[in-house]
Amino acid sequence: MTTVTTNAPSCVRTSSPLPLPPTVRSPPSAAAQDAAGECLVRGACQAMTSDRDLETVVKRLSRVERELRWWRRISFLLVAGLLIAPTAQQAFSRSRAVEAERFVVRDEHGNVRAVLGVGIGSSGREESVGLRLAARDGASRGEFFLDVDGTPVRRLQDREGKVALQADVAPNDIPGFVLWGKRRGADSRRATTVMTFGKDDLPLLMLSDQRGNVVCRAP
Repeated sequence: MTTVTTNAPSCVRTSSPLPLPPTVRSPPSAAAQDAAGECLVRGACQAMTSDRDLETVVKRLSRVERELRWWRRISFLLVAGLLIAPTAQQAFSRSRAVEAERFVVRDEHGNVRAVLGVGIGSSGREESVGLRLAARDGASRGEFFLDVDGTPVRRLQDREGKVALQADVAPNDIPGFVLWGKRRGADSRRATTVMTFGKDDLPLLMLSDQRGNVVCRAP
């Protein structure tokens, strides 16, 4: 009887598991999964924190930029004010004084209504200075002036331009007050009322008729 011998490998039982091929990996343990999850969460938190920090930095930079722009404007205004102030002050100082010999005020129709300047007074000389007011028709109705001798005079005229009231202070510092009546017919003379102070500073009242005759005097 012929015995046939084969080279088939024999199965050997062992107590430890056989190693897996290199291409096969065992599933990660729970601890490894927790660690990986913690790392992911920490990375996400760090990313969010970085974003918040970046946003905060951007806001601060924007605020600083706005403040710098504001300070630049303030500095520009201060410098401009320092440069303009002397010129404006000189112009204002010059504009406060207007020099002229006479000022004339006219209405919308071109009529002279007021004159302020030299040459206004009883003498009409340049040494006198005063103010004259006129009606719409040009007639003088009021004057206030300093005459050549320095006498202050206040006059009111009627519609014809004739003096109806005059108050003055004479060079001897004696005040006087004169009233003129209306003119009658072609006669240019008018009755007058004079109030002043006489000797010893006593009040004096004198009434005259149209012809110039004194009809009453006190005292």
